[in-house]
Amino acid sequence: MKRIFAIGMILLVLFGCKEKDNTKDISALYDGDISCTVRIEVQSEPAAEYIISFKREAQRDTVEILSPASVDGITAQIERGSAAISYNGKYLQTLLPSYWGASPADVMSAVFDDLATSTPQRTVTDEQIMLEYKELTESAEMYRYVYLNKDTLAFERAEIEIDGEVLLRVNCTSFQAY
Repeated sequence: MKRIFAIGMILLVLFGCKEKDNTKDISALYDGDISCTVRIEVQSEPAAEYIISFKREAQRDTVEILSPASVDGITAQIERGSAAISYNGKYLQTLLPSYWGASPADVMSAVFDDLATSTPQRTVTDEQIMLEYKELTESAEMYRYVYLNKDTLAFERAEIEIDGEVLLRVNCTSFQAY
């Protein structure tokens, strides 16, 4: 009897502790409307720090710069590869850098696109869930490392790396998916 109980406990431990695959839950959460405020540290020269408000509503992305004061109030409607920038009600069409998701304006769009539609190269679950996304272009290798809260799947932070160098660090101060 003890032997059957021991075998049962071993099987329970082996199969009951299997790590849950959160891919479908993550895709569902990030496929809808999202808003967040993030602090972005630009690591390249010139180094800079921005605080931005990001909103994705009805598949339309809007970014508003909250800090630094010299550029606060500038907003942008983001589409892959370009942005329409607005300040005091005037719009200017502009191109983003050649790497999608490598600027403070479009980094959150790229991160949330990955979470909603892409399969990560690698997933590590520890105190947080870390998802690694890799993008190859003709001239560079880009990685996005995205960290989510293990229990709620809420976005917490990200690092953007091009050719082995960290370009952007993103830390979330508020997050809401609805």
